[in-house]
Amino acid sequence: MDAPSNASCLTVAYEQFYGPLIIHGTAPNITYSGPMVELFDIMAKHLGYCYRREVSHDREFGRPLPNGSWTGIIGMLQRQDANVTGTLMSVTWIRSKVVDFSTAIDMDEFTAFSALPALTSDMSGFVKSFSYQTWVLLLLSSLITFVAIFLVLQRQERLNQSPKRRRWGDLGASAEWQDYLQQSSLWTWCSLVAQSVPWEAEGDAVRMMVGMWLLTGYVVAIVYRCVLKAMLILPSVRLPFDSLEELVQSGLPVAVGDATSIHVEIMQAKNTSTLGRLRRVVVAVPSSLANLYNQKAVEGEVAGMRTDTVSKFILSDDFAKVGRCRAYIMSRGFFGPNSLSLAFPKGSPLKAQFDPIIVRFREFGIIQKVFGDALSKAADCFKPFQATHALSARRPLHLDDFYGVFSLFAAGILLASLAFLVEVIRGSRRRLKD
Repeated sequence: MDAPSNASCLTVAYEQFYGPLIIHGTAPNITYSGPMVELFDIMAKHLGYCYRREVSHDREFGRPLPNGSWTGIIGMLQRQDANVTGTLMSVTWIRSKVVDFSTAIDMDEFTAFSALPALTSDMSGFVKSFSYQTWVLLLLSSLITFVAIFLVLQRQERLNQSPKRRRWGDLGASAEWQDYLQQSSLWTWCSLVAQSVPWEAEGDAVRMMVGMWLLTGYVVAIVYRCVLKAMLILPSVRLPFDSLEELVQSGLPVAVGDATSIHVEIMQAKNTSTLGRLRRVVVAVPSSLANLYNQKAVEGEVAGMRTDTVSKFILSDDFAKVGRCRAYIMSRGFFGPNSLSLAFPKGSPLKAQFDPIIVRFREFGIIQKVFGDALSKAADCFKPFQATHALSARRPLHLDDFYGVFSLFAAGILLASLAFLVEVIRGSRRRLKD
């Protein structure tokens, strides 16, 4: 609703708020698009105002200078060069000292987004069916069972005071403990990996222990196979980050709009705070490079830090281009709720005129309708991330997916070869003695 020739028209300051308001081109050939263009046009018509759009010469929302003045569109309002902003602005205490804000058009919070993690091969994946604590407990249980069977065999033989039956031949009394070790090892480890044992347990005590261990091994094997199968069918994917603390720990560069409220907060935060620690990885992005860094964030080169609304528009635009969800939004935002409003020069009478209109628009769902229509096509991309959210197309298994199993098999062959070599050497020594 431009009317540059009419001196009584409102001067509306614009700056890009990606999604709700997008600025195309450069002065003087600038065009505007987005839900905020439609909303402000309806409000101006309802109040009977014509208006002309202007952008600040430094193309930013504004930051305070040492002399007390501001840059960007806040500076335009401070100098009375504009009557109102036509874009959404985050309401902050430092901004409220120099401008007045309307009632909230939207409630938002800051968040971050990045590329969905892709499925990759994991050489150690076959051991991840159980946690390392479970593996350690299983190993300890096996050792305890092995020792217990060995001791029970030895004690039982002494109590019976009868010659011991051996399936592998009589090695003499001095070699009985080796026989016990062999039998205990077979029943402990073979039962655990579901292999047959060429020896029948003798005695009630031994049979009870071996039977309990057989049952334990059966349950463990069933659980392992089921969990491994589930991991192959529905593989889980770990997000690079899902909170502000995890974002700091990830070490990813964080793209933040230059001179935006969150950028100012990061630069002024204490070094020991979570927000302050982000300074070492923050990349201040001018509005002219916003689209480029949005694309980098979607592709995973950086993490994008925006409001939740802006993040959704970025993901929606990417969905429209490629036809699938390539990024996710952090499930837990921060600095919320954050009021997004229009701004006026301090003491402007326009605030009292715009506030009732905004309230009615919000109560009747007009604002939600305008914004919702713009985001409806990519609604699935905004759902909380699930383990299979990124897996609309299953990744086929490759050869390197089996390297871990192949390595385990090769280690087994090597151990079996060593065991065979030891048996050959022992057999040769026995024959020499005989």
